[in-house]
Amino acid sequence: MVRLAIPSETSKFRNLLVSIMDITTRKRAEDKLRESEKRFRQLTEVASDGVAVTEQGICLEVNRPFAQMFGYEAAEMIGMPVSNLVAPECEEEVRQKMLSGYEKPYETIAVKKDGRHFPIEACGKSFPSGGRMLRVTAIRDITDRKKMKAEILKVQKLESLGVLAGGIAHDFNNILTAIPGNISLAMLYVKPGNEL
Repeated sequence: MVRLAIPSETSKFRNLLVSIMDITTRKRAEDKLRESEKRFRQLTEVASDGVAVTEQGICLEVNRPFAQMFGYEAAEMIGMPVSNLVAPECEEEVRQKMLSGYEKPYETIAVKKDGRHFPIEACGKSFPSGGRMLRVTAIRDITDRKKMKAEILKVQKLESLGVLAGGIAHDFNNILTAIPGNISLAMLYVKPGNEL
C-alpha cells in the first residue's frame, strides 16, 4: 500500500491512498492453467477413443469421438444418463462396474441415438475432484474386431473340416489299397485262362 500526498490547491483531496499489488505470479498461473486445459482438450479431441467424464452415471463432459460414436453432438450428451447409452440387458453390469470402481477393460453393448446396438470395449477409472467422485471412461467401438473374430472362427472351422475330410479320405484310401493288394495276391494262385 502506498500513500501519496498531492500538493495541489485545486484538488479536493489532499491525500490519496493507493493499493498496488503484484499479480504477475497469479496471472502466470492462470495462463498456465488455461494452456494446460487447452492441451488436455486437444488431446481428448484428437484421440481415436471416446472419452467421457461422469458423476454418478451422468455425463459431465464428452469428447467429439465419444459423441460421434453414439451419433450425438457433444453438447447433447451433457447431463445424459449413461444408462441411455447402454443396451438394457447390459445396464446392471455397467452400473455395478461404475459403482465398484472397476478399472479393467470389459466388453458390453452400447446403443446409438438411432437405436442401433454395437459392441464396445470400455475402461474406466474413478477419481476425486473438488470434493466429488468422478469417473473417466474411455470406450472403443469393436464392431470390426468382432467381425474379424467371426471370420477367423469361420476359417478355423473350415480348416478343421478340411483336416477331418483329409483324414477320412486317407483312411478310406488305406482300405481301398488293401483290396487291390489282396486281388494281386489271389492272382498269384490262379492259372492264366481260369475264369476266376
